[in-house]
Amino acid sequence: MIKIWEMRLKRYQKMLLHYSKFVLNDHFVIALLFFVGGAGLTYSNFLRTLPHTLLWWEKPLVLVILMLFLQAGSLTSLLQEPDTVFLLPQEYNLPTYLKKGATHSIIIAEFLQVFLLLLLFPLLLRGLHWDRLEVTALVIMQLFLKYSNVDLEVAAAYYPKFDSWLFKIWYCVGGPVLAIFLALYANVYFGLGAAVFFLIIQIVSERRSVRYVFRWNKMIQREKNRMMRWYRFINLFTDVPQVSGKVRRLKYFDKFLPQPKQGNTFYFLYWRTFLRKSDFSSLYLRLTFLGTFILLFIPNYWLSFTCLLLFQYLIGFQMIPLYFAFEGNVFMYLYPIEEAERLFAFRKILRKLLFLNCVIFNLCAVYATENGWGNLLLLAFSILEVFVFTGNYLTKRLRENT
Repeated sequence: MIKIWEMRLKRYQKMLLHYSKFVLNDHFVIALLFFVGGAGLTYSNFLRTLPHTLLWWEKPLVLVILMLFLQAGSLTSLLQEPDTVFLLPQEYNLPTYLKKGATHSIIIAEFLQVFLLLLLFPLLLRGLHWDRLEVTALVIMQLFLKYSNVDLEVAAAYYPKFDSWLFKIWYCVGGPVLAIFLALYANVYFGLGAAVFFLIIQIVSERRSVRYVFRWNKMIQREKNRMMRWYRFINLFTDVPQVSGKVRRLKYFDKFLPQPKQGNTFYFLYWRTFLRKSDFSSLYLRLTFLGTFILLFIPNYWLSFTCLLLFQYLIGFQMIPLYFAFEGNVFMYLYPIEEAERLFAFRKILRKLLFLNCVIFNLCAVYATENGWGNLLLLAFSILEVFVFTGNYLTKRLRENT
């Protein structure tokens, strides 16, 4: 069983490494750098505004943040559907297999907890006025609580009562909330003691749960759901075979869309493909919402200037695959339509989409920066970028991908 786990782990890591080059592309890394810079600047300015006295909302905010941090990371079992047949004779060895998966998951989850708590470190020192020893105790408490969460998932592989709402509320919500509440409102060491107590209870429960029958279908479904979350994230950057976009009729949009007539064949097809196929419409909306959210919280003019132009470029770049949406359709080559007409239709649609982003992003920049003449300059540059992107640059990119 250990060899099976090691083999699957290598295959899993190889898959993540393969897709990482698509996720961490140049455009995303640049956008991420600007986002981190803008968020860091906003966070720093926010900490400077905090008074020396404790405000009423600071402890509830920290409690919510710590509970959200606990949701990062889950059990990686790497179980597959054929295991219900081929590994069934080895069910008595499954605790060894799950122990390997739990160890791997706990290491990753604890690393995430430490990283996220480092981001919270300045707020604890400046806002709650804690010393370093108290912060260290809080970090240890959070690590114990996360260990308990992962161990709970292992116990749930055998014990069906862990799926009841009573157990979920107590183990997943009640216990962590109580420990964090004690740490914030009573004493951090009381919270640490409560976390240790919950961890001991969870370890005992996990060892007793092995007496029950392993829940194959439940654990395989959980692993499939976990992998699908990965695939959906990766699908934002590149095509993933495991994720197929849904096609929706959206009949109520028909009266707003161009009707089929001579001279606008591809204009008709591209608009409907964009709206009805979630690969394009959902990606466009997600990037638009992300850019809007970031620009609303960047008061620095030049940083907002750069992020706006960068997000416009990213959205346009991610829409380029729409041009090749009909490449697999043999009937497309039977249309007596010139390639120039197809390119003209796609350029017209992309230009309208980018102009919509231009309006939304500039309104956000005006609200956040309040720089009169500077905002007019930003509007001019964003409009210019739309024309440059949908001009010769688009033609060049399409020829490279053909």
